[in-house]
Amino acid sequence: MICILSVLTALALLLFADSLMITSRIRHVAVRFPPAKEGTTWLIVGSDSRASLPSGEGGTFGTPGEVPGQRSDVVLVIHVYNSRVSALSIPRDLLVQTGPGSYERLTFTFTNGPQGLVNALCDSLGIPVNRLIVVNFSGFARIVNDVGGVTVNLPYPVRDPMASLDIGRSGAVHLSGTEALGLVRSRTPEWRENGHWVAVPSGSVQRTMWAGRILAAITSAARGLEADPLRLQELAWDASGDLEVSSNVGPLDLAALARQHFVPVPVPAKPLPSSLALGITPATRGAVAAAGYGTRCAA
Repeated sequence: MICILSVLTALALLLFADSLMITSRIRHVAVRFPPAKEGTTWLIVGSDSRASLPSGEGGTFGTPGEVPGQRSDVVLVIHVYNSRVSALSIPRDLLVQTGPGSYERLTFTFTNGPQGLVNALCDSLGIPVNRLIVVNFSGFARIVNDVGGVTVNLPYPVRDPMASLDIGRSGAVHLSGTEALGLVRSRTPEWRENGHWVAVPSGSVQRTMWAGRILAAITSAARGLEADPLRLQELAWDASGDLEVSSNVGPLDLAALARQHFVPVPVPAKPLPSSLALGITPATRGAVAAAGYGTRCAA
């Protein structure tokens, strides 16, 4: 998932002779991109595919038979141009146009592969991505564990049975891979406030925020491994088997992205009545424009 940037950091730092073997484990997928803007625009997708879950996690997150196919759980867009880097965390439940008079949530545009998601970002938000990285459940949980877990600040204990999330502590909380995965997947979280569990306002918006914060925590933890090449090698090896990239992405591209420093900005959206979907608003357009997008994008 968003932890893929820790993989990129590891690949950038890895100086062992078997680095070519590690990068050869990364799978490539064919995607048609719209005309590029100046610089490079990365699309990083956290897939909810259950095809390769960590050992023992089938009962926690559902098996491939119970939850077939894949959707985009986390959608991050990063634009790099000269010394400027902008990053957006886009809600998975954003309602986007998929054809004349046809709309669906952004997450479902990934059902048949990344092309639908690439097209939706172009058509509905004016974002012309030209590089792709996809990481699945398995890669996310393993990498968080490989970096020794991540630390985030939680205002209250939080739970969400639908996302297998149950963190009974607050403040600076150190999370395992499973806990971090539950946090970025939670749509209906509850906080324990003054001894009572209360619904977190705008849970879908909260998960978009946590996607960016967990990314920052993972990359920070991965950089802390710079002095431990053996652990960096383990991190790169474990994650590379769960990674897919577009055919125009090579090791040098991954290394260049790994050197960038940023925290994704959550893109605001409006909850729609009686629906899981979120609507595009002027604030949505404003956040996209502030990142340098939103102009005409021809797929």
